[in-house]
Amino acid sequence: MMSEAAMERRERMKVEVFEEVILRLRQSDIIDTDLPGFVDDLWAHFNRLPARYALDVNVERAEDVVMHQRLLLSALDPHNRRPAIQVRLVQVQQPPPDSDSLTNETSSPPRRKRSIHPPPAFGSSPNLEALALSLAAHDHDHDEADNSSPA
Repeated sequence: MMSEAAMERRERMKVEVFEEVILRLRQSDIIDTDLPGFVDDLWAHFNRLPARYALDVNVERAEDVVMHQRLLLSALDPHNRRPAIQVRLVQVQQPPPDSDSLTNETSSPPRRKRSIHPPPAFGSSPNLEALALSLAAHDHDHDEADNSSPA
């Protein structure tokens, strides 16, 4: 069971993350934070979720919080009988061509290229990296089959 002091600390952290998200959204000009009720609605979104949600938020991707809020609202809409999804291009770090696994602790970290696309949201990058590795292996196998001479 969590102590009252620990719960208060987590709630304070939740408020700090919320304030940082609002600040970054205002600075980004991507979303109109001056719309009536926007800040209150976003606080309601934060407040109804557990404190660990706020602790997992990447404040550098503040617009992902708004996307999450919209997805939840869409999923809760009784008139919406379809799954709530949002599709966008994301950057996926390509594994090195000679890599046997996604986690090679002995090698130095790969240099990251600048991408115009944002990183994946909601912790999906390990799945996307595994998919990229699988596709790279498939392409390699396909290239070898194309380059082999008939016997």
